[in-house]
Amino acid sequence: MEEEKDILTEENNGSEIPVEAEMIDQAVEEATEHAGGEDDGFFGRYIWDEETGRLYEITETPKKKWDRLLPLLLLALPVTALAFGIAKGSSLLPPECYNGTSILSESNVGEQLAQPKAYGASDAEEATADNSPGTEQAMAPEQYTPCAIVIDGRTRAVLASTEAAESLLEEVKSYFDGKVTESGDRTTELYGAVEMQPQPDAKPEDISSYDQVYEKFTSSSSPLKVITTVTSSETKELPFGSKVEKDPTLVAGTGITLTLGRAGSRTTVNHTVYINGEKSSSRSKSETVTVEPQDTVILQGTDKKSGGEPGRHEGKEGRKPEALSFASPVAEGEIISNYGQRDGVLHLGLDYAAKTGDPVLSSEGGTVVCAINRGGYGNIIEIDHGEGFVTRYAHLSQFSVAPGDKVAKGQIIGKAGDSGSCTEAHLHFELRIDGIAYNPRYYIKEN
Repeated sequence: MEEEKDILTEENNGSEIPVEAEMIDQAVEEATEHAGGEDDGFFGRYIWDEETGRLYEITETPKKKWDRLLPLLLLALPVTALAFGIAKGSSLLPPECYNGTSILSESNVGEQLAQPKAYGASDAEEATADNSPGTEQAMAPEQYTPCAIVIDGRTRAVLASTEAAESLLEEVKSYFDGKVTESGDRTTELYGAVEMQPQPDAKPEDISSYDQVYEKFTSSSSPLKVITTVTSSETKELPFGSKVEKDPTLVAGTGITLTLGRAGSRTTVNHTVYINGEKSSSRSKSETVTVEPQDTVILQGTDKKSGGEPGRHEGKEGRKPEALSFASPVAEGEIISNYGQRDGVLHLGLDYAAKTGDPVLSSEGGTVVCAINRGGYGNIIEIDHGEGFVTRYAHLSQFSVAPGDKVAKGQIIGKAGDSGSCTEAHLHFELRIDGIAYNPRYYIKEN
């Protein structure tokens, strides 16, 4: 059956049922007898007793004999409650209940009638008036402040929030950036002063929709200017040539490579500017960087001499050293082959007579830069003396120093031999200034 529960007091715990409850029970039974067969909903869970000033709640009981009557009660109870109220000469009040306890009583009925529940008040807000433990104040929904997009000091649109304005600007940038198909490194940025200013006093009619502003800002007459700069480069190689210079100090038919050729390059860097996806020829520019090629230069001899003779000075003299003084690379031994043309080949140094194992001396102090076997030179040592002067000792049979060693003038650096392209033991000695071989006779005393 349905039991009527007084939700204002605890007086129903006894076995005696209040008179008011008997009256409601009688009304429920009458409503049940006259109820129709269709279940169209139950909207009368609470019944107000005007005479006693109490609000009653209809609750289910575990008595099974009433289970079959529940659909009928759901249909008939609103009608019964209305009839009961009319019979009492008053109208039913809307039920107001929180946490199972009536908020209407004899003492506050008038107050509730005079001050109906405020619009928008939630159960959570009402609960804040209850100081019982465990009650939490409901959180207010997040509020957004309208935001204006200001371009160069002029308001162009107002959106519902700053977040919407930021998102729209990024989408417009992406839209115009996507219209540029040129390949290369690119940067995309907004042109001019673009600001987002909160508008807390904006009226609803002043706020535009996101789609409206997006369509406006991506149109051909967009007040927003998006600058996309595409940077690309192109490099072309510039070939080098070869030129021959006549040198009367060299024997005719001989030549010396003075400089080796090196290719150049021309690099053009293009900066192409697009405004809202359209190419701007007035703002685009290009830069060209050129590295000039270096030609090969060959010195060609024109002197008609038949060949070099020992004791003669041949070739031009190079610059004089500032603090260097060169000595003979052997303790004893005469020059057996001079600098110059020899059997159709330019001999770039002096050959000293020596036997295998004879000591070879450093012509001046310096640093050993190489001690290796190099083709026709055989075992060779090179010493850097500074000021661009380097001496070379070839056809050695043995090394006494290693690369990186510091040597003094007259120090033994190796032993003479016949390694490389030679028919008998001797010492081949060269002197080079800035990489070019000069006749050592100009720099050391003759033996």
